[in-house]
Amino acid sequence: MRRPSTIPAAILGTAILLGALDVYAGALKVIADAPPPGGWGTTRGLTIGPSVAWVGGKEMGNAFAPGLDLTYFHKINTPLFVWISPGARLWIVDGETGVIPYVEAGLGFLFFNAGVGYGMGFDPKTVPAHSVHGFFGVAIPIWTPKKGRLFYVEPYYRPTWNISTGDDTAGHELGMMIKWLFGFRAG
Repeated sequence: MRRPSTIPAAILGTAILLGALDVYAGALKVIADAPPPGGWGTTRGLTIGPSVAWVGGKEMGNAFAPGLDLTYFHKINTPLFVWISPGARLWIVDGETGVIPYVEAGLGFLFFNAGVGYGMGFDPKTVPAHSVHGFFGVAIPIWTPKKGRLFYVEPYYRPTWNISTGDDTAGHELGMMIKWLFGFRAG
């Protein structure tokens, strides 16, 4: 039996490593050009974009959850900022669809965001009628077409508690936001 050559595997491994390093270097360039909210002399701004998520848990079922989010942020002291977000998510569970409009507020530090929120669901068979949730996300800059504008993705985790039933079991939402940031200067 002939032994397979390790040379093609080494070439492929090297090509993958060099490609990954190139992507990493490109990401570092974008990060260097694109400070988080509060950078560029920005004191406030808006972000807007869609999200897609999976929701699971004892009380929540297994749901596909696309959504839309609008966020206002205001610099406290670079790199710390506060934010508030109204938004809405659809929960699609076993062919049924429910809607959860929500509001969140939190703090951001560099690219890290943490907050709390409240949601009111419509279609109690599919979504909680009233829920509270946490939010934890990390913004990853992708592209800066010009100063004060930023396209980024934000993987996030949102634990959710159905307060309408009194059950203290959390649902778990894992998702990705795709957002545009528009920063504004004071004055």
